[in-house]
Amino acid sequence: MQVNDQNAALRKLSALVDFSNLINSSLEIEFTINNLLLTCFGKFRTTRGCVAIMNDQEFLEIKSAKGIPKEATDSFPR
Repeated sequence: MQVNDQNAALRKLSALVDFSNLINSSLEIEFTINNLLLTCFGKFRTTRGCVAIMNDQEFLEIKSAKGIPKEATDSFPR
């Protein structure tokens, strides 16, 4: 049983390192945000989500959204 737990932990660590290398391979914020969002989709097995970042006025601003109607993201509080 311990061997299986160790193998699972190694797979998770390896996936984390691969994700980190992918995210750090580009300086483009849109590339990073889209990969973050798609990775979360795979991990949580979901089809809808968004990434919101705090802007200079300390309000959340949606930077990327997938599976959410445009009307909902456009009416997001600012």
